[in-house]
Amino acid sequence: MSKNQEINTVPVIIITLVILAISLLFASNGGGMEYQFDETSFTINAKSWKDLTVSYADIESIELQDDVDSGRRTMGFGSAKFKFGSFSNSAFGDYTLYASTSCTKLVVLHMKDNSILALNDETDGATAALFDALSSRL
Repeated sequence: MSKNQEINTVPVIIITLVILAISLLFASNGGGMEYQFDETSFTINAKSWKDLTVSYADIESIELQDDVDSGRRTMGFGSAKFKFGSFSNSAFGDYTLYASTSCTKLVVLHMKDNSILALNDETDGATAALFDALSSRL
């Protein structure tokens, strides 16, 4: 292999690796979450963002809402499928969101410290089940 051929293969290898990395990122759509319910608290296990554990005793009230505008992310993670982190909108002000973008419903937890945590699952039915599971523990 001549020196010119070696020089030309380096950019091709770099471009191939960049394309592969981008493809893997978009194939996974980043993110994902699972809920784990314990006796005194529940945990949101979020991929690509920090997990969150919430004590049932810290929840003041709970409601199920539909078609809430998530507003603007002020810190967190976002992908085509998930939104995690700190958000701000006209309905809640500053609040925390752990949500799938494929579902229009949100379980809204009004916390005793006056903060708001909104969350959902990937479907309306799964979100309604999440609401029922949390409501039964309060």
